[in-house]
Amino acid sequence: MYFNLLITCVALLLGSLSAQAENIQSAHSLDGSYEKMQNANNKRFFRQELSGDDAAQWISYEANKGAIDIKSPKNKSIYKSLWISLKDDDRQNQPSTSVHVGFKQFTKKSNEYFGWIYWERYYQPNKPVLEPKIAMGLFTLNPEDYTLHVKPNVKPLTTFVLSSDETFLDFDWAPYQLGPLGRAVGVRTERISCGAGGSICSNELLRLFSVQEPSIEEVFIAVIGYFGDYAGDWHKDFTRDHFVEELNGIVKVNASKEKRDTPPSLTLKAKWRKRWLARNFEWTTRPNGSLHYETRDKEIFPLVLENQTLNSPPWSRK
Repeated sequence: MYFNLLITCVALLLGSLSAQAENIQSAHSLDGSYEKMQNANNKRFFRQELSGDDAAQWISYEANKGAIDIKSPKNKSIYKSLWISLKDDDRQNQPSTSVHVGFKQFTKKSNEYFGWIYWERYYQPNKPVLEPKIAMGLFTLNPEDYTLHVKPNVKPLTTFVLSSDETFLDFDWAPYQLGPLGRAVGVRTERISCGAGGSICSNELLRLFSVQEPSIEEVFIAVIGYFGDYAGDWHKDFTRDHFVEELNGIVKVNASKEKRDTPPSLTLKAKWRKRWLARNFEWTTRPNGSLHYETRDKEIFPLVLENQTLNSPPWSRK
């Protein structure tokens, strides 16, 4: 009851703001709302939610990129070496259709390859659910037998498990050069909520992983996007008004010539009603002694797990 009331209030408020806020668009139907979406990842999420697919788009995406072709003899060798290097005993019996392997040349001028295995969420018979997991490592390629070998000075990461409300979206191959941390690889995920009442919404997250000795480690995580497609009034033709909200962020690396021995700060920005919101992240020592990018700035995106929207405070006052 509370959720339906929330959706109704959101729809009414959005109707009054859609003409003046570029982050909010209205459509006469669910299909029409798709045309209003600006962000490609939001469109992809929308298609997956309607079709019920989880990682099918991810599989075809990697296949189109040439990540792996099981019919190729050399890629069979690569597949096998990746599986052995990054295997997980808890998931060894998971159906092969829900396990995806890929590799990509990490640097153009060296024999280094970034390899990964992605296990979809798996509902084990009479056992606890296995949440989605990604294992990743840095490899060298043997051109004689087409096998990949883990670089001995860079320990693979095999413990990265997504939460129960999160799904894998894509890798981010932008050149995140983090000074002494080297180049980072990005992983984009989604937290999903408000699937009832004809509405869907999600937060997009970005994690950055440092890929250098002694090990692959996560160094940054933040919400970088908000998406909502909320259902409104019904029409006589059985279509329904929909209101689309989008707030999409970008991450900028603030390189400094004066502080080359310290990882550069990062700035997360998003354009809201023709002005930029920002959060700055600094390389920080956590209370437990570990190093990670942290910020003291307030969150700039609504959080779907808290039922926030672009009409929730403080965004409604910005």
